[in-house]
Amino acid sequence: MAVPHSARHWSAVESLAPGDAADLQNRRLREQLDYLAARSDFYKAKFAERSVDVTRVRTVEDLAVLPFTEKQELRDSLAATPPLGNHVAADAVDIVQIQASSGTTGSPSYVGLTRRDIDVWCELGARALYANGFRPGDRLLHGFGMSKGFVGGIPVVQMAQYMGIVDIPIGAEAGAERLLRVQADQRPDALIGTPNFLAYLAEQAPAILGLQARDLGVRAISVGGEPGGGLPAVRGKLESLWGATSREMLGGTDIACIYWGGCEAGCTSSPRT
Repeated sequence: MAVPHSARHWSAVESLAPGDAADLQNRRLREQLDYLAARSDFYKAKFAERSVDVTRVRTVEDLAVLPFTEKQELRDSLAATPPLGNHVAADAVDIVQIQASSGTTGSPSYVGLTRRDIDVWCELGARALYANGFRPGDRLLHGFGMSKGFVGGIPVVQMAQYMGIVDIPIGAEAGAERLLRVQADQRPDALIGTPNFLAYLAEQAPAILGLQARDLGVRAISVGGEPGGGLPAVRGKLESLWGATSREMLGGTDIACIYWGGCEAGCTSSPRT
C-alpha cells in the first residue's frame, strides 16, 4: 500500500513548480523514445519511414515532429503479429497480465503488462482517483464491468488495493438489484462506474430497496468509460441522486487504465473537450 503525499495530492510530483515539472517531463520523454526506438519493431519502422531521429527530440515541444500513431495502425499490428502486435516493447517472459479494450468499434485491443507496467498504472490511477475524492480506508463498490478483460475491471481493483481502498468487485454484469443490495448491506463510501449506469442505479434504489440512493452512504463517485461525466448537468444529476461528490476520470487501454482525474475545483470538462 502506498501513502498519499498530502491532503490534496497523492504524489509530490503533482505540486512541482512548472519549471521542475517541465524538466521531469522532458527527461521521461527522452527515456521513453530511446526505449521505443530500441525495443519496438513497430516504432523502429515508423521512425525510419518518416526519417525521425529520436535523439533530436529533446523536449515536449519537439513532439510535433513525431508522426501520429492511429488506432487502426495498432489493430493492424495486432492482426499481423499476434498475440500483442509488433508494437510491443517488452519481452514475452516479462509480461504478467493482458488487458483488453471494450471492443465497441471492432476487435478489442490487447495490451501486455509487465510487473512494472502494473505499478505505473496503479500510481497513475491513484493520482486520478485521489483527485476524484477517494481516500485510503474507503470501501469501493465496483460498478464497472468485471468481465471480458476490460481495463475498468481488474486494473481498478489493483489501483484500489494500491491506495489502501477495499474494492467490492461486484461489477455491472451483476445487475442493479445485486449492486444496490450490496450497497445497502455494506455501505461502501465510494462508487465507480459509467455515469449513465450509476444514474440508473440511483433511480432504481426506491423500487428495489425502498430507499433513496442519497441515503445509502456514498460520499464520493468517480465516473468514466463513456462521455458526459464532466458535463455540469450530468454531474449535478449524479450528485443530487446519490448525495455525493461526482468527478470524472479518463483512461484508455492503449495508454493506461486511468491517467487523468477531475479534482475539487469542479472543472466542467475533461481534456477531451
